[in-house]
Amino acid sequence: IRRQLAHVSGWIAKTSAGRPPSMTVPCCTAADRPFEIASPVWEKAGDTGDLVIANKEAGKKGSKARFRSKAKLLHDGENFYVRFECWTPDMAKLEPYARSENGVERCPHGDIMEFYFGSADTGKYYMWLMDSCHPGHPEQDNILDACGYDDAWDSHIEYVVKHEPDRWILLVKVPFSDIGVNAVQTGKLLFQAIRQKDCVLGKKEDGKPLRGDEGASWGGGWVHQLHTFGELHLELKK
Repeated sequence: IRRQLAHVSGWIAKTSAGRPPSMTVPCCTAADRPFEIASPVWEKAGDTGDLVIANKEAGKKGSKARFRSKAKLLHDGENFYVRFECWTPDMAKLEPYARSENGVERCPHGDIMEFYFGSADTGKYYMWLMDSCHPGHPEQDNILDACGYDDAWDSHIEYVVKHEPDRWILLVKVPFSDIGVNAVQTGKLLFQAIRQKDCVLGKKEDGKPLRGDEGASWGGGWVHQLHTFGELHLELKK
């Protein structure tokens, strides 16, 4: 019996370790000022905790990222509010990714936050790519939004950015109407936040720096893979 119990306990531990993370998203009101980075309401928000190495890096999934980042979530019954914090030691030299010369949108590269909302029932999902941005100059920001792989889809998000000496903070407001969410009727919703930070990964054979990017996400999931996304449960208005 002891051997059987140990065997079952081992399988339970493995199953729990492989389950996607989940959180309850608290409900707020306009009086809470959720679209303000410094609002005290963010102390009560749902929290991903520090993002961890994503599954694109074999053998390292779930381990601590070199560049700390996290996301917090609130909702007011009509919008999601997501506050991203991305720490980096090179803030003084950090430059947002520039648009191409002909104005065509390109996938950002440098220090970006990629985030998703999706339906566990339909498999439909929406994504956004945003870089460290130009505080006060939104016309210069590089933003990509899409429904699945359809980048012709446009959302109506609003956002504000703040640069601190040791981090950049991005606060986005995502309308429920954009992503088909009803606070009362929607049950489980999927969410993922993935930071990709350009950095030196090592050295090449000739001794020159080997550049790449570190991918860190909520629970170690990866882009476009809904089964690796975390689960959101919306708190209803009282």
